[in-house]
Amino acid sequence: MKKISLLIPCYNEEESVPLFYKEVTRVLSELKYEYELLFINDGSTDQTEEIIKKYKEEFDLHNIELTYLFQENAGQAAALNTGLKYVQGVYLLCIDSDDEISYDFVEQRVRFLVDNPSYMYCYGKAEFINENNKNEVIQIKGKRENSSEKSSFFEDILFCKNIFFSGYLVRRNALDKAIEKREIYTGRGGQNAQILLPLAWYYGEPGYVKESVYKYYIHPE
Repeated sequence: MKKISLLIPCYNEEESVPLFYKEVTRVLSELKYEYELLFINDGSTDQTEEIIKKYKEEFDLHNIELTYLFQENAGQAAALNTGLKYVQGVYLLCIDSDDEISYDFVEQRVRFLVDNPSYMYCYGKAEFINENNKNEVIQIKGKRENSSEKSSFFEDILFCKNIFFSGYLVRRNALDKAIEKREIYTGRGGQNAQILLPLAWYYGEPGYVKESVYKYYIHPE
């Protein structure tokens, strides 16, 4: 059975983690894969650690493996670097603990990569949602425009245009080829771009899975 790794950096997410638990067990528990969740606590000062540890037994009941890692606060990129060393799954998904994915998100994206072996990673539709009103969709990003040239995705990452940075499902063997020693640049901000740039350099445009939705919540601040 294929294992899928979810990498979740978090910082002061005591309010988000219970919601994330409810959402992720709803999405994952009925699917025919093994899962590992890797929570990397980036030096939180609230109750994030206690809450994550409290849910470990609950995840076990749903046959979802949970690994908890702590580091002193160094930013999300550094947290991803910490977590990447522990990834064991055939596929990897990086997700923020305060975002959501559609019910068939994982199923559709894994199926796409199985059916399309020439693609090393894939993405889908992203909805930008008002955190204070979850029925308010502020913006939708679908399939990228003008995505036929191999170089376009790499350039669009560099210039932050025509792209959404979260929710990519990646083959682990492709990740290991593109990112030596699983080390990305750890400057503040841009952590997802640091994963996508080498993937784009090696493999070009990702596949698009129209059926799956990543829900990105816009915070008031």
